[in-house]
Amino acid sequence: MQKWALGVACTIGILCLFISMRCLTNVNLNVDETIPLRVSDWMRESGTLNPNWARADLAEFFKYDQYNFYFYNIVAHISLVVGSWFGAEQLVTLRILNLLLQLAMMLVIGDCLRRLEAGTLGIAAGALSVFLFPLMAQDATMARPECLVALIASIVAWLSVSVPHRIYGPALIGFTIALGVAIKFSFLVFAAPLAIYWVVRNRVFKVQALGSTIGIGAVGGIVGIVVAMPYALVNFDVYLNGIEYLMNQYSTQHPPHSRAESTFFSQFEWVVSYFSVTAGVFLIITLFGALFDGEAREKGAFWFVLPFVLALFYFSTKPVFFERNFSQSIPPLCIAFGTVVDRFWKRSGHSSKTSGFGLAAMAVSGLSLVQMGYWTSQITQATEYIGERRTHFQEEHELTRFSEIGFSGSIHNLIPPCGEVAVLEYNDPWTEAHLLRLEQSGYEEIAEYRSRFSAIPTSTLQVNLDPDIHYLRKPCETEL
Repeated sequence: MQKWALGVACTIGILCLFISMRCLTNVNLNVDETIPLRVSDWMRESGTLNPNWARADLAEFFKYDQYNFYFYNIVAHISLVVGSWFGAEQLVTLRILNLLLQLAMMLVIGDCLRRLEAGTLGIAAGALSVFLFPLMAQDATMARPECLVALIASIVAWLSVSVPHRIYGPALIGFTIALGVAIKFSFLVFAAPLAIYWVVRNRVFKVQALGSTIGIGAVGGIVGIVVAMPYALVNFDVYLNGIEYLMNQYSTQHPPHSRAESTFFSQFEWVVSYFSVTAGVFLIITLFGALFDGEAREKGAFWFVLPFVLALFYFSTKPVFFERNFSQSIPPLCIAFGTVVDRFWKRSGHSSKTSGFGLAAMAVSGLSLVQMGYWTSQITQATEYIGERRTHFQEEHELTRFSEIGFSGSIHNLIPPCGEVAVLEYNDPWTEAHLLRLEQSGYEEIAEYRSRFSAIPTSTLQVNLDPDIHYLRKPCETEL
């Protein structure tokens, strides 16, 4: 009875904390948020469920034949229709959708850990890490598909643990992976380790059985594709056009989310730096435990960290870094974290030799949640009070009259002959070079606004929520 009550209390506490650390702002944070809104408008007007971006009233750089985010756009459209019945604002509706998707993700991960025989502490650690992980908080603020993709990844992980049936298991895994592919084509690559874990866990090693499993999974996948993106199959050239556009986008520079000269090692360092600052302790514990703790490996931790490792190496080969591309790898990582914490805790009570290590590991695990919780709270506050902190700084230092120069001005080397300018910076080399040229042309920096995210390498946090700002002045001749 006490164990049951503890579980209920932990669940209620986690849910309350989760809701308190999510923001339902109606402010448009990025142009990407117009995609599901305008595509939904088009589908409502046409009376179809055809989410071709070219038909929607989108910005010119989006408005061409493509079916990217297909299944998410359908789910978003249904949510917006339901939200309209209650008079809810469109962006608020999609943020509520994100909240519900992440709540479902927490429940799926918690049950997955329960089926892996984790105790209450391990289950709570896995669930806590879902909503404390800063990237999950970022995703929750954006009307984009990452929350849905992450939920689908958690369901694939759950299926790999929970459905050992030789037909239903691979069929359901194939079907669910197809739903993810119908949103992001790359989902297939990062979900593959979870499907392989099902094979390993159920010891399907004989050639005939393995062939049968692959075949059943493929059939499930085909059914999933037919269900999730029928118009894309009918207009397959439109679907391929969208894939080609994405491949081109990730093969070329995309400032400020690129470096002037990118190599595998520079991109790898960038990605590692971002995750080190926002969730470094969590990653060290999880990766160390998954690779070197035999009992955690037996529970599948090794396979659950592989999607993140694959994403790390894959996106290090690209000249573009968007942290959201790692979202689908975070839920399995949280399962691995819960498994590792559970093993540390159980080991701490076995003997005097292991208890010290186990307790120290638990203390570090707690520190990881504190680190992530700090950044998640910063993201929540930056979203809820977007621009207020910056406005207060400008008013306090009498900087409101300064003319703003955004990233477009920095990359095009805009240097006014004189005056007062406020240059936005995203921790990027282009703005750094622009600031140097401004100083060389006679401008003097008189103040600097440090954002909540100054310590984080270039990411969408600075671009969407809170950039650094440099205030510079160069007197005009009439002022001399």
